[in-house]
Amino acid sequence: MKHLPYLLGVIALALFPGCRQSLCSGQTILQHDFADTLHITIDNGLITVPVEIGGRIRPMILDTGAEMSFWTAEETEGAVAQSETHAAYDSHRNTQELAELRFPTVQIGHVTMNDYPMLDSRESALTQIACGRFYGLFSCNFIDKGISFKIDTKDSLLIITDRKDHFKEERHFPSAKFRTWGDGCPYIAVRTPMGNLNVLFDTGAQGTWFDINQEYWDKWLQRPGHREKIEEFLDSTPGVPSSAVGVFGTEDKTASWAVFHFPALRFGTLTVTDLEANTARSSLIGSGILENASVILDAHRKRLYFLPHDGGDTLKAGNRSTRGFSVRPSADEDAPYPLQVTVREGKEAWRKGVRTGDYILEYNGIPIRDICTYILLKKQDKDSAYKFISPDGTVKEVVFNE
Repeated sequence: MKHLPYLLGVIALALFPGCRQSLCSGQTILQHDFADTLHITIDNGLITVPVEIGGRIRPMILDTGAEMSFWTAEETEGAVAQSETHAAYDSHRNTQELAELRFPTVQIGHVTMNDYPMLDSRESALTQIACGRFYGLFSCNFIDKGISFKIDTKDSLLIITDRKDHFKEERHFPSAKFRTWGDGCPYIAVRTPMGNLNVLFDTGAQGTWFDINQEYWDKWLQRPGHREKIEEFLDSTPGVPSSAVGVFGTEDKTASWAVFHFPALRFGTLTVTDLEANTARSSLIGSGILENASVILDAHRKRLYFLPHDGGDTLKAGNRSTRGFSVRPSADEDAPYPLQVTVREGKEAWRKGVRTGDYILEYNGIPIRDICTYILLKKQDKDSAYKFISPDGTVKEVVFNE
């Protein structure tokens, strides 16, 4: 959904300081030489897969950026709470101690996990935006166990297999070598004008195409003459605000945040054109790429294969922000309205009078009284008629053209 303001509801989680033995046990495969095809739901960039938990099918977000699985639903499906807790952080490096839940049986296709651990995130910001669409995040930490899968976003399918050559007919598509670095999550090398970056492929980063680690950017700028090398790619000056919702809360990125526009960039042998990228806490490729391409994670060859929907070997991102505002939960829990916006100066929203801190009063004529109303309306509607109200009570009616 290009150029739409977004509620960035899910960004990669990671277990800190690493995958502890108590959280990595219990994963077994009951049958070998299998290939399962599952129907998936694609909801504004999030991939939701059917996972059998306690004998019941539950929708879970497939998150290739999460080292561990996380549970958000109120009912715990017979899971047993453990006494120990684990420190976990989201992509903003916000940290919380989370309790561990143990589920007797969890199954996706023929991959069955007994006594399966998930971290209890029912009190996190993730629960606020679940809105009945999913029960939690399901990590892909079975890649290191020889399980490959294809996220087919053209036909809304997930193909999961332990067969080494199951995807050999698709190896002619552009690809990139990946490493898991011990956490089970796939990282690839991306060539940028600033040099090569190790980038996480993170399907849990909703709507994100490409982020560049802010610390790497800061260090790179300190080298003599380097800013001049990148000047032509800077789409806006540092200090332009945006906001995103991590699992443990909202972050407004303003201090040294920068936006780039790359006419072309290489993800392995895949050329991505017309790509907007931001600096952020982590370097990652998010679910934005799945709008126009399917992806295969081949566990045996350690390669990501990119399958553009048009059958070509290049992919046009076309993700430059024109409206220039993002949506987040209100900073004050006692605020009269649930959602506020963060606005980039000079973009369409700014030119039409919308300012950072304004609340969303209505969307397409319907009052926004909670986060879920907005999420579900955005899912159904393509028109964009907003009514904003500023903290001083000024009402602003704004229509964004497609």
